[in-house]
Amino acid sequence: MGDLNPDISILVPIYNDGKYIRQCVESVLGQSHKDFELWLFNNGSTDDSSAIARSYSDSRIHHVDFPENIGAPTILSHYARQMKGTYVKILSADDMLLPDGLSLLLDAFRADDSIELVFASMVSMNESGRVSPRNILRSQNFTDHLELARYVIGKGNPFRYPTAMFRRSVTERGNWNNAFGRWWDMVLWLSMIFSGVAYSSIDAPVAAYRLRKGYGNASHYKGQEALSEFAFEYEMMIEWMAHALPRDVFDYLDQKYARDGNYPCEEHERSVLQPAVFGLYLLREQFPRTLNIDLSVKTGLRLLFRSMNEANSTEAVRMRYGLDALRLRDTMREYYSDVPLSIRNKQWQIFRELWQERGLLAALRRTYHHFIR
Repeated sequence: MGDLNPDISILVPIYNDGKYIRQCVESVLGQSHKDFELWLFNNGSTDDSSAIARSYSDSRIHHVDFPENIGAPTILSHYARQMKGTYVKILSADDMLLPDGLSLLLDAFRADDSIELVFASMVSMNESGRVSPRNILRSQNFTDHLELARYVIGKGNPFRYPTAMFRRSVTERGNWNNAFGRWWDMVLWLSMIFSGVAYSSIDAPVAAYRLRKGYGNASHYKGQEALSEFAFEYEMMIEWMAHALPRDVFDYLDQKYARDGNYPCEEHERSVLQPAVFGLYLLREQFPRTLNIDLSVKTGLRLLFRSMNEANSTEAVRMRYGLDALRLRDTMREYYSDVPLSIRNKQWQIFRELWQERGLLAALRRTYHHFIR
C-alpha cells in the first residue's frame, strides 16, 4: 500500500456523499500535520462522489471503488489491517477535521505511550457546512467498565466517532460488524476497551460533525418505522454487550444479585450466568434517559428468558439469583403477541415499579394477567 510508512492512515468510506466529500478531503489536506495517507473508498455510490474524489491528484490520496454498497465496517475492517500508518483515523465523508486535529490526537498518544485509542471533542456544523464553534460535543472518560456500560444504556454513545484514532496494532481487537447499524462504531469502541485497549479522551475539538436530517441519535428519527429501526439496533447492541462484558463487571453484578454472593461462580457457569445477571441489572437499575427505559426493560427480560431456556441453564440461573423460571418463560413467550406500542410502554413502566416494590414474582404476575391477553 505504498512505499512509505506515514504516521497516520486516514480511511474515508463514501456513499452518495457528493455534496460533502470535497469539504471532507480538503479538511484533511489542510492539516497542520502533513505526514499521512488518505484512502477514499467509494462504496457503490450512484451520484458523482467517485468523480469528485478522483479529481484530487495529491500523491498521498489513494482510491478504491466498490460496485455496490457492502457496508462501511466491512471495508474499514479489511483495509485498516493493511494500512502502513502507525495510527488509523476513520472519518465519515460528510464530516471534516479541524486544522490541528491530527496534531492534537498525535500529541495525546505521544504524551502517554500506553494509550492505544484516543477520542476528543468535536463541534457541529449544519447540512450546508457552516460550523458552530460554540456547540462543543465532548467524549467521555470512565473510571471503570460498569460506569461505561451504564452510560451507554442510559445515554447512548459517549465517544465522538469523527474524533477517534487508534494504533493500527489494536485493529484485530475490535468487533467490526455491519449488523449493528447505527451502533456499529459503539460496538467497535466497546469491544476494544473491554478487551483491555487503553484509551483516553481529550477536551480539544479536532473535528466537525455534520447534522443531517434523518441521521444521528434517536431524537432525529421521525415516524414509527424509523424509531422501530433505532430500537431494534439498540437492543442488538445491548444484547451483544451483555455477552461481551469483561470479567470485572460480571463479578461485581454477580455478587450484587446472587442469593449468596460469597459463593464464587465457577468459570464454566459464566457464559450462562453473565447475560442473565446483566438482564437483572437492566431491570433493577434506574437509567437517566427515559427514551431507553422501556427498551432496557424489554432487553433485560429477554436476556433472562433466553438464559433460562438454554440447555441445562434454567436451574443454575434460578438457584443463583432466585428467579422463577416458569413465570419468566410464560411472560416472555407471550410478549411477542401483537400489543399496541402505547399499551406496551405503559405496562413496562408498571412492571418496573412492581419489580422494585414487591419483587419479580409480583411483577411477572401483574404483567401476565393484565398486559398479556
